[in-house]
Amino acid sequence: MKKALKIVLIVVAVLIILAVVGFVSVTGTSTRTAYLKIDSGAVEVDKGSGWTAAADGMDLSLNDKIRTADGEASVILYESIIVQLEKNTEVSIKDLTKDNVVVKQASGTTWNKFTGLSGVKGYEVETPTTVATVRGTEFGINLSEVIVGEGEVDVAAAGQKLKILEGKKAAFLMGKLSELNLTPEEKQFIAKMLAKSLEKLKELRMAELQKHKFLLNQIKKMRNLTDADIQRGFEKLDSGNITEEEVMNKMPIPLQKLPVSKNSINNMIELNKKIRKQQQLINKLKGGQ
Repeated sequence: MKKALKIVLIVVAVLIILAVVGFVSVTGTSTRTAYLKIDSGAVEVDKGSGWTAAADGMDLSLNDKIRTADGEASVILYESIIVQLEKNTEVSIKDLTKDNVVVKQASGTTWNKFTGLSGVKGYEVETPTTVATVRGTEFGINLSEVIVGEGEVDVAAAGQKLKILEGKKAAFLMGKLSELNLTPEEKQFIAKMLAKSLEKLKELRMAELQKHKFLLNQIKKMRNLTDADIQRGFEKLDSGNITEEEVMNKMPIPLQKLPVSKNSINNMIELNKKIRKQQQLINKLKGGQ
């Protein structure tokens, strides 16, 4: 236990050092507005001059279109919103205003995770029939249904509005918007997509560390740490056996005395908490099946 706590303490210390350096350095820790992660298969993008093969990690811009055929991909917005595209899905980025990011979905199925980090206040997905609006939740949407995996979603269609809670869905059929219970198959789908979102959240956390790869490598050498050590430290945090607050209390320098933007550290702490909550959601759903 002492060794695990030491690793966690070092990991959090690394995060704080990175945040401090990011606050005062010329490189900073700028947030990427929009980019693409190809999860599998072929993915295409249209930036205004026709469809071409997409590249993993490529930056995206307002009005860009993304589509999958036999592939799957994720659009990451402000390192805060994860839009997972299932096969045979097409979306476009309609609005990148932080007050309310909007994605337009022309076809297929997406799974959307809105964390509320990076200063993004709201998020909408528009399909030809419905509009789903959230302020912090997770949901799936196709052209006729909205399935809520976490929190609540405001759904509008043809002048009708419903607030759909976690574990329910909205269906727009025959001109009527209705709230329905989930089928066993839909619950399995949610569990699968929650697990995918969990991995994406962990990827976002590691991507934040990699923004300062040189410094991170130097600290690893100084402390004789390996990538596996850092991973174990995160796993200890993710398991809930120790919290960030407990680690902070053991820091030699109080957090409030560090010359660092509170947002930098708060975002990392909140991301860790969301990872833990995500695992709890998965466990709860599996236990209720």
